[in-house]
Amino acid sequence: MKVETKLRQKVSTNYEELDRRNTKTKTYRGVTKAYLPAVLHNEMRLELTPRIPEFPARTQLANGEFDNCRQLSDNLQVEWKAHEEEVKIRLTGKVEEDQYMSFGISSSNEKPDMLLSDIVVAFYDKDDGSFHAVDYSVNARSQCDGTFGVCPDEQVHGRNDASVISGERKNGITTITFSRPYHTDDELDIPISRFSDPTSVIASVGQLNSRKEANYHDSFVTKDKVVVDFKSTGDNTCATLVPGNEKEPKRYKPWTVNIINHTTNFTATIGPTGGDRGYSAITSKELARPAVFIHTCGVPFLSLTHAINK
Repeated sequence: MKVETKLRQKVSTNYEELDRRNTKTKTYRGVTKAYLPAVLHNEMRLELTPRIPEFPARTQLANGEFDNCRQLSDNLQVEWKAHEEEVKIRLTGKVEEDQYMSFGISSSNEKPDMLLSDIVVAFYDKDDGSFHAVDYSVNARSQCDGTFGVCPDEQVHGRNDASVISGERKNGITTITFSRPYHTDDELDIPISRFSDPTSVIASVGQLNSRKEANYHDSFVTKDKVVVDFKSTGDNTCATLVPGNEKEPKRYKPWTVNIINHTTNFTATIGPTGGDRGYSAITSKELARPAVFIHTCGVPFLSLTHAINK
């Protein structure tokens, strides 16, 4: 029995060392991407770990890396484990390749409040097969304009304090593991308590825009209060995530396109994109910035006629 125990410990250590050694990073637009060679990673799992069900009833990593799991929605789970200087977090979601998952700390400990919250947006980049965890702050209920909105910290004079550890995309399910320090010394971040304090958390799922940034959370956002103790152990309420690739039908029809005729003076204002009934639904394209409204009409059709004076 002692020999078997030592062997398992040695195998676990070797796996972690190989995992770190074969992780490559690349910095692009100030965001560090972590690459895990899929073939080698899968081979290591097959050789060094026992075979387990693909999606067990209680979602956990081999070797007991996580023993806390909270079901945030039917298609989204979060796992966590406290370490000496940081918290490791794993998001698992049944999401599309062009969707993100977000998780973070609510600005209010009484309810889930996205405004002034501190979140990490995690996503899979299907263009190069990389995984990302990006630190965001929310100072306005709009897309980021470079100063206000739902912005990556690095765009608003902050720092990305989320570090990708690993990621996997399989059978329509994305899994991303990242870490975040308890205290970051970044004024945009909300500290995580080192003690057993209940913390109100928030989560969401939405579309990525063409800049690989978070658009409006059109698929899911936390509505009811969810409390997590980041120092807890054995807090597990997760169920099975059923694999699948089917995309849910749109919930609403796009708005009717307005037609503006016989107008010589135009008033343009900046406003929201309209969620899943607005710009994206009408044009089938994602908008990285707030929408332009003409005469209070979002995404209007302009009929322009050039007058010829005789």
